[in-house]
Amino acid sequence: MNEFSVEVHHGGKFLSDPIRYEGVAINYFDGNEQDCWPAQELRNMVEKLGYMSYGKLWYRRPMVSLEDGGLRPVTIDNDDLAMGMAKAV
Repeated sequence: MNEFSVEVHHGGKFLSDPIRYEGVAINYFDGNEQDCWPAQELRNMVEKLGYMSYGKLWYRRPMVSLEDGGLRPVTIDNDDLAMGMAKAV
């Protein structure tokens, strides 16, 4: 079983020149199963962080900078996008 960790930066905003995210908090979620990672897991993370709603969720592909196109959208309503995020690790 392949497990991965998620580092969540939240409570901030994206800035440009250069593109970056300035957040207030960082939380970690360990022990995620790469082969079976449904969007429900993202919903659980968002709820554990205390958010009742959200604008957009983004993730950065490992080893790819924001400037080089590493930023990808993900949603808590789509298992395929969630699995795409898990497989990127």
